[in-house]
Amino acid sequence: MTTSKHRFALWQCAVILCVFSAFADATFGQVAYYVRAGATGANSGADWNNAFSTLPPSLIRGATYYVADGSYGAYTFDDDANGVLVITIKKATALDHGTGIGWSDSYGDGAAVWVGWEVVRPYYVFDGVTRGADWRSGYGFRVVTGGKYGINLFYGGSSTAQYITIRYTEVQGQGLDNSVHDDGIYSPSGCHHVKVQSCYVHDVGRAPILTGFSLDWLIEYSLVARNSSDASIHSEGLASTADSGFVVRNNIFEDIEGTGFIVCLNRGSGINVCSNWEIYGNVFMYSEGNPYNREGVGDGAIAVINQQVAQNWKVYNNSFINIGQGPVGIASRVIVGGDGQTGNTNVQVYNNFWWRSDAANNVLSGCTGCESRWNRYDQTTHYTEADQQDNVTASTSVFVNYASKNFHLTSPSLGGTTLASPYSFDMNGNVRGLDGIWDRGAYEFVGGSNAPPPAFSGQNILSTGSSGLASVMSPINYRKESLR
Repeated sequence: MTTSKHRFALWQCAVILCVFSAFADATFGQVAYYVRAGATGANSGADWNNAFSTLPPSLIRGATYYVADGSYGAYTFDDDANGVLVITIKKATALDHGTGIGWSDSYGDGAAVWVGWEVVRPYYVFDGVTRGADWRSGYGFRVVTGGKYGINLFYGGSSTAQYITIRYTEVQGQGLDNSVHDDGIYSPSGCHHVKVQSCYVHDVGRAPILTGFSLDWLIEYSLVARNSSDASIHSEGLASTADSGFVVRNNIFEDIEGTGFIVCLNRGSGINVCSNWEIYGNVFMYSEGNPYNREGVGDGAIAVINQQVAQNWKVYNNSFINIGQGPVGIASRVIVGGDGQTGNTNVQVYNNFWWRSDAANNVLSGCTGCESRWNRYDQTTHYTEADQQDNVTASTSVFVNYASKNFHLTSPSLGGTTLASPYSFDMNGNVRGLDGIWDRGAYEFVGGSNAPPPAFSGQNILSTGSSGLASVMSPINYRKESLR
């Protein structure tokens, strides 16, 4: 039987819970605000009727800002940290837009577009939520380089950008072979703990991604495509100086010119150690016929040069496709210590696949405990290695659909060496070696169609397909490390 005492106690509990909830919201900023270009209401951000017409100058720690389609100009994220409270900038969609007050699905079926982001404080999450299954379209956020940079993550002086996550965001440069020399994501001076997930960085005048003196970066499930390099401004796909703890996995690097696809190099800073790099499950490629007239890479696909020292590097199960042949390219190799720099240790180049590429003569010089082994070479010049698979010719029939850039295998390779998790999954989440053969290259042969894996928790893939690139290039979350 419920007595008056019991009813009073229950009422007290309810009041306490309500007060605590209100206190938590007020204290930790667990609220949502709404941003819509062209909004004409009270400009309070309270709902879609009264949305901010652009992001306000000051943002609240712990809050989520839902952003509708539209153009928003340039923005500087400079809100002082409050412990580890994160500010989340999130694309509003029909499936996830916070309050329904004043909402129209037309607000969420396109992109929110900026002309440059400057991030000078820590703890931000930028989440565009969607992209197309081709990895080239349908991004919820698009950042166009307004001058030299698309996204500038700066740490130094009064700037303290760290702990930054960027997801489902397209970073678009000013085009190729012009005088702009812009970078996509620019972080030259120690911005630590950064995640670049499911992004598209493309058509820039210098480096799609430039980093320096940083720790703990994760770059995954992203398409890095097309840059420019010339005699006065050298460039790379990922240009790094003195960085450590980088994981670069399950990406596509396409039509990159300059020094190399991934290069650790000296920017006048002397000898630096670049330690604990993991580069696995990626595709490095040139489009057939070189339609963008890129001029190839000079030092190697992956290179550590100019007094940079590689220690504890893992280069596993990558595919190097069509890098060279004819006038394009000089080297598709992995090179460490080729400039005479000593001190390199524990560099492993295992289970990779070079297909019709120039000069894959992997160089591991001045390197203790370093080895290139269990690699496959189809119509590719290379040094003799232990346990190599060497095919004189390179047939497009080894791929499911070469013309559509679907580089899944149509048959197994010779078995590579077995590796522990997290290297035991390919880009689609297929378990490597499950059929008794650990295939070489980015994709594990599974003998049938490759179903697209699920998206990150809470994310949305616009569409998937059953053939070509659309069926194989969607982000996955098959283990906790994917979002570490």
